[in-house]
Amino acid sequence: MDFILREKYASMFVMSLEDTFKNTRYNGGNMKSKRLVAMLMAGCMALSFTACKKEEKSNKESESASQNTTQNAEQKTILYTYDYLKKITPGIDTEGAVVYKVDDFISVGEYKNLSVEIDKSSKNVTDADVLSTLDSLAQSYATTNEIKEGTTKKGDVINLDYSGLKDGVAFDNGTAQDQTYTVGSGKFISDLDAGLEGLEVGKEYSIPCKFPDDYGNEELNGKDVVFVVTVNYIAETVLPEYNDELATKIATDQKFGEDIKTMDQLKEHIKTELQKNAEEIYKQNLFNLAMEQIIASSTFTGKPEGDYTQLTQSLQATFDNYVSQYSSMGITEEQILQYFYQLENKEAFDKYVEETVDNQVKLRLAVLAIAEKEELTVTREAANKVIEEYCSYYGVTKEDLEKQLEESDMTASFYVDVYYYGLLDVVSDKVLETIVEVDKPATTDTTNEN
Repeated sequence: MDFILREKYASMFVMSLEDTFKNTRYNGGNMKSKRLVAMLMAGCMALSFTACKKEEKSNKESESASQNTTQNAEQKTILYTYDYLKKITPGIDTEGAVVYKVDDFISVGEYKNLSVEIDKSSKNVTDADVLSTLDSLAQSYATTNEIKEGTTKKGDVINLDYSGLKDGVAFDNGTAQDQTYTVGSGKFISDLDAGLEGLEVGKEYSIPCKFPDDYGNEELNGKDVVFVVTVNYIAETVLPEYNDELATKIATDQKFGEDIKTMDQLKEHIKTELQKNAEEIYKQNLFNLAMEQIIASSTFTGKPEGDYTQLTQSLQATFDNYVSQYSSMGITEEQILQYFYQLENKEAFDKYVEETVDNQVKLRLAVLAIAEKEELTVTREAANKVIEEYCSYYGVTKEDLEKQLEESDMTASFYVDVYYYGLLDVVSDKVLETIVEVDKPATTDTTNEN
């Protein structure tokens, strides 16, 4: 059995996995496996498990079962999988687990014979898709020509020297030589980025610029400066000739298989893999749209506070880690929010966390409710397959994984992750059994057309 990450609701990363993969229709491997192991690595996205930490256990040994339940009333977790966990993970520590029914929180809506509008053409793979993927693979074998004449234009990759001056004096970290930059990429401040277009190679220019008011450096915020710039050359990438020799190299280096000896065979292999992934993405999107309907028609009668608390803390911890990592580089919280989250301020972040966690928990409730009604489960064999894929992807043995999980007190939560995402797959199959697909071709945005 394969396990699939449901892109819209199941992503709890700062940059969602949907964003990570949406422009990668072929990645040279099993997309589902790679998404799964990345997801499990987060270790915070399935049902929370309220087993006590090692240092807390001794303090709870003398407490009665009723006292324990009372003290954990605010941290209850949906874990009707309790007995199942003991079956697939003999010896698992389940101390402190609180078990209650999913229907304490949800009356699930209709999930059979749903009518879903979707662009059916999205699962089609074109010759242009194949060529684009081939071009990406061939980049590793490309050469670069240094064009030392002509004028820069948007999209050019250039090599340049620059020096930033404020009141005629070079400011800190504003000077560099032999730098590579893509004109129009927006990685420099906007005035400098725009000023690099239309420059003659080899000629020195003075480009007046103004730093943004919220740049994050008190000495430069809102200040007028001048960048003295010389473009040394325009870097022209030259792809190799597309022949059988290149096809063999790519197939060997990418481990596509020894049977690929010609360019036609390589293209066919790429198309086959693209088609598999396109159909998988189509299936995921179809399930996402169905779950939106199911959740919208469901009645929620309470909140599992433990899950809300855990997921909220996880998202906050991720943000705090970014702040800790980048603050020493002079990067502000506002810049982190804008770059990693595309959010303007902390208030917008708090709203994002609240909405994301709410969607996550509602998805869990709906998935578990459907699984319970249909008596769906995940076999131990399927769970072991996922763990093997996880170990293979990260280059660790199962013994090492189990040791790391035990040391970090995450064994139970890891296996709950495995179970929950397995349920996502079997629930998806059940929902899609009776779904009615209504073709809704994608619309073309013509607002900017003349």
